[in-house]
Amino acid sequence: MELPSERTTPGRTVLADPLTLERGINHVSAADPRIKELVDRHGKIEFKPMGRPFDSIVQSILSQQLNGKAADAIISRTYRLFLPGRPTPEKLRAIPSAKLRRAGVSPQKAV
Repeated sequence: MELPSERTTPGRTVLADPLTLERGINHVSAADPRIKELVDRHGKIEFKPMGRPFDSIVQSILSQQLNGKAADAIISRTYRLFLPGRPTPEKLRAIPSAKLRRAGVSPQKAV
């Protein structure tokens, strides 16, 4: 049964609230004893959604291994590609990787 806080597409569940995260942690902990040990030792992470979940994912991926100013510049240039709207999974999938590369997105992330 789909919870009201989950959005699903074939083969995927999109994290939308703390309960979904809790269910995911429990599932992974049950499937992998090493993960269970880490969760038991360090506790579960807290989920505090801020803004749109997809924006958080995009910004997190774009800023990996970059300093703050470089990440901010790449995020800003990338988001300008989607004006007057915002990135969505569908829009991001449809945009040519060459445009993302010109915005500063690394080749590995632009594919």
